[in-house]
This record gives sequence, structure tokens and C-alpha cells, in this order.
Amino acid sequence: MRFVTLNVWSGFNYRGKFRLGYFESKADRSRREEILIEGLRALDADVIFLNEVNPVPAQRDRLRRALKMDAVGHIGVSGVKIGRIGFPVNLREADVILARPELEMVPVGRVHLAGKGFVTNYASFHTGNLTQAVAVRLRSGDGRPFGAVVTHWLACPEWKGSASDRTALATVASRRGFRAADVAAAENRLEEDIRLKHREASRLLTFLERQFPPEMPVVIGGDFNAGPDWESIQMIQNAGWTDLFAAAGEGDGYTWDPLRNANIARYYTEESELKKSSLYDTYHDIDELRPRRIDYLWARGFGQIESCRLCFDDVSEDGFPASDHFGLTADLSGF
Repeated sequence: MRFVTLNVWSGFNYRGKFRLGYFESKADRSRREEILIEGLRALDADVIFLNEVNPVPAQRDRLRRALKMDAVGHIGVSGVKIGRIGFPVNLREADVILARPELEMVPVGRVHLAGKGFVTNYASFHTGNLTQAVAVRLRSGDGRPFGAVVTHWLACPEWKGSASDRTALATVASRRGFRAADVAAAENRLEEDIRLKHREASRLLTFLERQFPPEMPVVIGGDFNAGPDWESIQMIQNAGWTDLFAAAGEGDGYTWDPLRNANIARYYTEESELKKSSLYDTYHDIDELRPRRIDYLWARGFGQIESCRLCFDDVSEDGFPASDHFGLTADLSGF
């Protein structure tokens, strides 16, 4: 059985209150969606985990119809809205699972992982980022049930509070003209990020225990915005989940790669050169130019990992990567 995970990239620069700005033109976003659909058809997956599907239901339904798959998802970020009325007017970003119809997918739950405020598929109230996980149950060809979960975690700079981390932050502050008070504020926020990432991992693990019996096979896919050596990721591994790329992949597996992904080079490099209003945001933009593996497929209860590799890491003939992320695809047997 084949699984794919990809953050499809909404294309937002997340600037603006009434309407968020985009990095790209509408034509470029449409072309990327065409490449996304072509790539997913070629992969011929059984289950697909997608982040940053925007707007829903429109993009979700285009993908569902094009791939002839069932779809389950939940809005992750939407701003201040009742129904579709509110702001930002163009933000209805969801995490979605697509599955072959014969797998009989049914939703079983959703959990809020981090962030202040709330979001449902009908109303929302938040001004910052929220993160979540969405779970479904499916049935394999021989009738055995298994679970699937899509999740999207907080994006934040890598920070372990080490001397080298503090030196790097102080260097950015000095070069960009920030004061000692700005450094202290940034350090406090970076330490809070660590606590939030721990909360995301802990709440996800509790959610999984509640939704699925321990003997049931389950696969998790999504954008965790954390490298393999981060404590929050190690919490997942220590709970008995297998990182499929670590187990069966080759190479570095960077799913966030400014050196190879033209979308990051095209748009994020310019962002990193801007002095933002806070040192934290400036440091975050610079940190995003470091390649790392932040998207994962995790599994338990399977028989064998046949393969796990990057996908969507080939550039189309007209120079468009499908997203600012590369994806992962894995083949598992023994369900």
C-alpha cells in the first residue's frame, strides 16, 4: 500500500489583515496545482496526506475529483470568520487526507495541538497560527481496519538554547540593528516555541491513544516543522512510532531544501533580507534558508517497509516545483 505526504503550499506571504498577500501570481499558483495533480496521478497512492490546502472546499474538491479519491479534512487556520464572512477573506487553509474509495474512509476525530483561539469548519477566531491533527479509519482489501492521521505543526526556528544558538541570534541582532531588549524578547519566544513543540507531540500521542487501539496499524503523515534531532520528534519515536524515511530512505531526505527548491530560492531569500519589526521574525526568515527534513511519514503495526523516498523533488519543464516543500512516498506491506 502506498502513502504520500506533501505540504502543497498555499503560496501566502501571510502579510495583510483583510486579505493575505501571495508570493506568486494567480497563473503561477494554477500551474503549480496542475503539476501537483500530474505528480499525484503518477504516484498512484492509496492514501495521501496534504497540508496547506487553500481555499477549502474549492481546492480540496478539485483534487478529489481529479484523482477520483475520497477526501476528509479540517480547516487548520482561517482567521476571524463566521462561515466564509470575515478576514482574511482568502484564508481557509486545511489539512486533508485523500484515499481510494474502496478503502471506505471515515473520519474519527480531530485535535487542536497548539495556538491561541479556535477553528472549526464553520467558524474561527484566531490571529496567530493554530496546529492540529485529523484522523480517519480505513479498511484494507482483505477487510482489516487501519488508521491514518494528517498533522501540521508550528513553524519555528531551530533552537535548543545552546551557546551557539545564542551567539547566532546575537549576531543577527547586531547585523540588523536590534537592541539587547530585542534579543531577550526573541530568546523568550524561542524558548516558548520549544514548549509548544513539546505540547504538540504530547497532545498528538494522547490523541492517537484515544482514537486507535494499540493493535491497529496506523500511518501518520504531515509537516512537523522539526528536524529528526528535535526533542519533539524524538518523543514520537520514543513512543514506538517508526520514522519511515529513517528506516528505509537514502540520502539526507531534506523536504525543505533552499538549495534545490526554486520556490524557496525565488521567494524566501528576498524575505530573509528584510528587517522585520521583531528580531524573532527576522531570525526565523534567515533560519528558513537552512535545508532540513521536516516532513514525515510515521507508522506502526505494519509488516514491512518496502521503500521510502522523496517525491515532488523533480522540477517541471517550465521550472516550477509543485510546492515549497518536497514530499515523501512510502510503500508498506502487511496491513
